[in-house]
Amino acid sequence: MTLPRLLIALALLFLTPLTTFSQDTTIVKDRPKVGLVLSGGGAKGAAHIGVLKYIEEAGIPIDYIAGTSMGSIIGGMYALGYKSDEILDITNAEAVNAIYNEINNAVETINVSLVMTK
Repeated sequence: MTLPRLLIALALLFLTPLTTFSQDTTIVKDRPKVGLVLSGGGAKGAAHIGVLKYIEEAGIPIDYIAGTSMGSIIGGMYALGYKSDEILDITNAEAVNAIYNEINNAVETINVSLVMTK
């Protein structure tokens, strides 16, 4: 590792907060930490919400959450404090569907343009 990279790594290490908080800020040292990873894929977003709902109902606290693509959006909302029912309401909103349709139409237009230029 070169010196500049080492210095950057050390700076990031020392600038990182020493405490992190999730949904529940009570600290219990006797239980294991729970991490949840959510995969990508727009259609899987509803499945992610269902898993979060089940975990909430079971009373399992999530300490760490990570995701890719749609999983990062759902996980990010959960990390911000939204409950699974609230996330479901937001993802079912008409505005979200309208945005998705606009993006889908734009992608189709780009695909048609690429085919015509070949």
